[in-house]
Amino acid sequence: MKSGKSEIPKRTNRNGEALQSEESYVMMRKFALILQRDIVNDRDSLVRREFHEFLTPADEENIRATFKDKTIVPDDDINTSVDQTKRLIAAIKRQYNPLHYPDLVNGKFVYQDVLDFLDELSMVFRWDIYESSTLGKPTLRKWYAVILCQWMEGGGLKFIMNRALDYHRDNPYPFWVSRYKPPTTYNPRSLDHHNIVFADTLEVIENIVLFSISNYFLRFSNEYRKIKGDAALDRNNWYEYVEYGTTNPLTILLQRNGFTRESARYVKEHPEYVEKDGSTGVLKLKASLSSCGNKNVENEVIYIRQNAPIIFSDTE
Repeated sequence: MKSGKSEIPKRTNRNGEALQSEESYVMMRKFALILQRDIVNDRDSLVRREFHEFLTPADEENIRATFKDKTIVPDDDINTSVDQTKRLIAAIKRQYNPLHYPDLVNGKFVYQDVLDFLDELSMVFRWDIYESSTLGKPTLRKWYAVILCQWMEGGGLKFIMNRALDYHRDNPYPFWVSRYKPPTTYNPRSLDHHNIVFADTLEVIENIVLFSISNYFLRFSNEYRKIKGDAALDRNNWYEYVEYGTTNPLTILLQRNGFTRESARYVKEHPEYVEKDGSTGVLKLKASLSSCGNKNVENEVIYIRQNAPIIFSDTE
């Protein structure tokens, strides 16, 4: 930071070999981004006090002057740095083939389009450096793209798990039972092998799709709106598709107002509880949903009618 750079390199030896674990590097980088933000905004934070002995008042003033004069200043997002944001804005603004969420085809995601978009984000955000063990690996991104497509199209956990089992059945080798053992042949009749597939798939959904990719999509959506306008993503916002696990406007509306994913899916599958407002065309829920027979949905209706009554009509 004293040299005017926002990139935080990984500690390596003369041969380029890493001197710290992936977890250590991620933590170091996040603390560095927090420190940079607190110096620029002159916040008396715990992190800033911890680094006090390494920075003189003149050092901090130089850092503040350097990064406050930039077009892009550090913000509260500790997942992306100034250098990443700068490349993202340039990619969205470029004259030829500006970066954007690919369009759906007949309401479906095209796998190659999803993979190509992730590959572009990898170059913009430098995942080869900052996400080197996960999103930064092209082979893993191909796998993540498959699960991402299934998740955004509203596939339930059972569907995604079954597709994962089918894939391993059709591609049985190599199959890693443990990182400490050589690969073996996948056995579709082995409960242990099934459990490993389930665990790996759940980890991708929770840690990669719903955390890492979701954070990067959120950053992309926010910057895209700043440049293209607030309405630019009204019809195709992949961050929302990840957040709510669907592209269906009704399901997104319901989850945004407090319904669980399972209850939202139930309502979508029972259109008799939904109607359109005659004057605005806005989707509304009928009051009869409170006695639909699904106890989980009925319990949620009681709470949501109190907190978001606007999504209900008066029709029984």
